[in-house]
Order: sequence, then C-alpha cells, then structure tokens
Amino acid sequence: MRDYLCNEEELKDTIEFDEKQIINKWEQIDGLLKDIQEGIQRKPKKNEDILFSVKKTLFRLANKLIRAKYSLGLSCKELEDLYLQALSIVSELGFTTIGYVNFLQYFALGILLEVDEDKIKDLVKKADEDNLDDFVFDFLVSSYGLKRDMISSNYQKENPYKLLAEIVEISFHDKNAAAQKLNEYIKKKWLRGHADYGWMNAHKEAGYVGLWSFEAAAVAKILRLDDSKLEDDNHYPYDLTHFKDNKEFVLTQIKELNKLSEPELYEIGITKNKELEQIIPAQFHKLINQLLLDYVELEDQMFWRKYNLDELWFTVDAYIQEKRSKEILGEIIVNVLVNCGYILQLDYKESLEDYMEDLADFWKTGSVKIIRFEIGNDQYYYAKVPQDSSLKGIYEIELIDTNFEDE
Repeated sequence: MRDYLCNEEELKDTIEFDEKQIINKWEQIDGLLKDIQEGIQRKPKKNEDILFSVKKTLFRLANKLIRAKYSLGLSCKELEDLYLQALSIVSELGFTTIGYVNFLQYFALGILLEVDEDKIKDLVKKADEDNLDDFVFDFLVSSYGLKRDMISSNYQKENPYKLLAEIVEISFHDKNAAAQKLNEYIKKKWLRGHADYGWMNAHKEAGYVGLWSFEAAAVAKILRLDDSKLEDDNHYPYDLTHFKDNKEFVLTQIKELNKLSEPELYEIGITKNKELEQIIPAQFHKLINQLLLDYVELEDQMFWRKYNLDELWFTVDAYIQEKRSKEILGEIIVNVLVNCGYILQLDYKESLEDYMEDLADFWKTGSVKIIRFEIGNDQYYYAKVPQDSSLKGIYEIELIDTNFEDE
C-alpha cells in the first residue's frame, strides 16, 4: 500500500471491476466504429455522440485505475501499459473534455514513465489545437524536448500551480531551497489548491482510490530535486519519480508574458457591474469583464468548458439545469477567483486563523478587512478587500464581514 488512507480490499475490488469495464468500453468503441463505417445506426442517439461518451467514460476509468493500482502498491510497469492503452483517447479528447488538471497530470505521468516522444507528442498537438494557455504545461513540454505552436501567457489554474512554477524558478539559483519549497508545496499547498475540486475531503468518500501529484513529481524529476523527505507522503508518487532515469531533460525557465504585477497591463474597471470593483482587484477586472460578456453571449457548453465549471457541475446538463432554476453567476465568479488565487477556499472544519498566510493581499494600499462569501455549501471562501468596501453581495452570494482586519 502506498496510500494508507485507502481501503486495501476496496482498492482490489475497484481494480478488478474497472479492468473489466475498460475491456467492455474498448469493445463498444470497436463496435461503434464498425457501425459508423458501415452506416448502421442501432440507437436513436447518433453513433458519433455515443462514441464520444464512451471514450470519456473510458478515460475516467483508466485514470481511476492508474491511481488505484499505484495506491495499492503495484508495479510502475503496470501503470505504463495502462497509460499507453489510453493515450490515444486522451490525445483525442483533450483538456476541454477531460479538464485541465486531468490533462496536465496525464502529460506529467508520461514524463514520469519516460514515454517515447513520438507517442506523447499527440497530447501537445491536441493542446495546441485547443489553445491550452498555461505556463506549467509549456514548461513540461519544453523540458521533454518537444515544442508547442503557441506560447502561453497565463496559468490555466493559478492556485496552486503558480507556486509550482516558483519552485522551478528557485531551482535555477538554489536547488536546496527549491527542494524545501517542493516539500512545503506537497504537504501544505497542493491539496488545498484543489479544494474547489473537493479533494481535501475526498478520502472520506466511498470509492477513494488516492490522489497523486504527478505534475509536481514530474517537475522534481526534471530538475533533479532532492525529494527524499517525500518518500512516504501519500500524495507524492516517489516510486514513479524514480522508476526510470534514462531521459535527458531540457531545462528552461518559466516566462510569464502577462505578469499581473505590472499595472500597465491591467484593464481597469468592470463595465457591466461597477460595484464589483469594491471587492475585486484591478488584476482581475479584465478576466471578470470577459466572463460577464461570455456568460451572456457564449453557448452554455462552451462557457462551461472555458471556465472549468466541471468543478461545480460535473456535466453541462447539470450546469444548464441549475442555471435555469436559479441565479448562479456569483458562484461562478467566486470559483474563478479561487482558481486565480485571490479567494481562499477552506473546508468548514478548518480555521481561518491557521491559514492567514495563504490569504493574498492584492490591494497594497490602505487597510483591508477580510470578508466571507456565503455560498451555502460546506466550504468557506475568504478574501481581503479594502476596509471601506460596503458591498453586501455579489449577485446571489452574500458577503459577510469577519472580525479579521489588516492595517
């Protein structure tokens, strides 16, 4: 067992069941491809739509099976075989279908397994086709000796991946300091950075098969950081990191072309809702302006994909149904600002006092106070806003002043 939070017998049952399901899905795919070729339509729903759905399910099963096998303690070689089987599916679906984090982790896992460049380059090609704009993905790609047709200017998910990027930058000056930061990142930052995915309490749910930071391990492998302190960590895949050592990596620094710390790059003002300027810093005005415009103009599925709303609504149908039944724009904005690292998300059992250092201050002038966004779930959402802010709500979300203030 590599993840002591998993139930060993449940893992074995999951592996046995999912292996059978994967075989079944491949058979379905073969049958559907044959029907499409021969012009046979067996069900009211189009063969192409069914095929797309089956491929998504196949990825979900393969992704879960990889984590389950690794958590159980099986050999890394078994993961390699499974990875290669599903690689073509992931290359076809891309990050817009399976989600950014899943796509990033899948590419990182390929690095840990040292998959042949000719096999993994299709992931890069798909990322370019889908305009995956992300510094961390660029770093992994270039380090593996591959090239993109685009240069990223952003983080797809700033929290926690900007912290991972900082580890890369530190490593060029001080490998020991970078290793210490890696240790801190895994133990304190990584899981919390995915609180919006429900990862912090995932081990309490039935069917938990483990959560592994393949992307952080890939960075450590590329930079050859000392990760010995993480050997027994149940979120750091130490054995995978040291499974192979045949690849020569190309070390390149992460270049942030659109630094939010440069005021001249800001788009000042939120034109469709000026009141939001009281609690949303200038760094994010451009993002919110675009979001408000997209919310009205984009087709629902495209909006759901663009803003990674599978974190809140697993399917686009669930998103559409809730959008029709009540106001949800405030919740969407909060989720986006959590991903940017502005709003801090905590589990209801956690105390804000223990995480004050994680609460970013983007205002830099005058005194600030801390507010809570009341969404109505089992998570707490906090942000620092100017002391004189009087805004009481952000669409359907109530804003509550806390007793914490910073001078």
